[in-house]
Amino acid sequence: MGVVSQGPEKLRAAEKGAKEQKKRMWKDYKQSESPLMNIKERNYTAKVDSNRLWAIILVLYVSIHV
Repeated sequence: MGVVSQGPEKLRAAEKGAKEQKKRMWKDYKQSESPLMNIKERNYTAKVDSNRLWAIILVLYVSIHV
């Protein structure tokens, strides 16, 4: 819940409604038959915005040490 952008109230209300209605959406889930890719075979390309990175680090640091 620490990373929810607009507060956990909506999420908790949705979870409660689903439990009350006994939705059980994952009851009959079957994993796809496609082969899983080895993580070493994956390539990632990313650009890190240093200002955002430092802001995230600061928020995490403050939230841990409060």
